[in-house]
Amino acid sequence: MTAETAANQLAASEIVFVDDTPQMLQLARAMLQQMGYRVASFACPLVALDYLTESDSAKRGIALLITDQSMPKMTGLELISAVRKIRSDLYTVLATSVPDTRQLRAYLDRGADAVLPKPFTMDDLRSLASEFAGAPPNQPA
Repeated sequence: MTAETAANQLAASEIVFVDDTPQMLQLARAMLQQMGYRVASFACPLVALDYLTESDSAKRGIALLITDQSMPKMTGLELISAVRKIRSDLYTVLATSVPDTRQLRAYLDRGADAVLPKPFTMDDLRSLASEFAGAPPNQPA
């Protein structure tokens, strides 16, 4: 892969962020966009699921799903499980305020690629985003 191809691939990657709390949704979206990522954000996990399971979602370059665990209608783990049936290649991060180490391990065992403890900092978000979606286009890889 050439440097130009790699840069184009990173520029095309998108992060999907799901949280039913409007303030968290706005904050995370702003942070990720400030870092240089394209972001699709959803307050409803069912709408996010529709977006992620569209036939062209892989072509759009969606590389990472970050979802809250505790939401009405569908938990983050349920969303991850449903998405994995369609997009097994998609990296997933579960955001949670649960401090119990055993519970965090259980989230990983049940399908999340990583856990993002809440509250999180911009550095926490940057670290996970760059690990799973690659460096944003305006940052070195």
